[in-house]
Amino acid sequence: MRLTADELASLLRAHAYLNVQRPPTLWGLETAGLEPFIRHLGELIAAGLSRNGNQLAELVLSVANVVVTPEAGGFIPSGEYVAVSISGAGSWPKDARWEPGGAIRLVSDDVTSAVLAAGARSAYCRWLGPDSGSITTLFPRSDPPVPAPTPAG
Repeated sequence: MRLTADELASLLRAHAYLNVQRPPTLWGLETAGLEPFIRHLGELIAAGLSRNGNQLAELVLSVANVVVTPEAGGFIPSGEYVAVSISGAGSWPKDARWEPGGAIRLVSDDVTSAVLAAGARSAYCRWLGPDSGSITTLFPRSDPPVPAPTPAG
């Protein structure tokens, strides 16, 4: 299912009680469905709240357009993605990366099952220090790249 950039923007506006960060131009994304995507987002938020003492306004919900090139050589396959992250203070697990079918658990079993059900292609947790961390999920970009305009003439 395609979640358009406008639909994603609406979801971000609905979460304005968080510190929301996003690029000026959002990309649409591919997900298993709206309900699973919203559940995944809720589980990410719950994971952040359980770590920062339920300080909702202190969590950061960020969305980023990400291009992974073949030269990057990391665990994320090359392609264009929409990254959805929750970060904040608290005791987070050490760095971990996840992909569908993998045995790695992300923060909790609930988060892991929600990320899988939403159709994320990859995810990772980051320990950013003794009192800070994040979890990021990546979904394939749904709308094709817009070709650059050609010069007139």
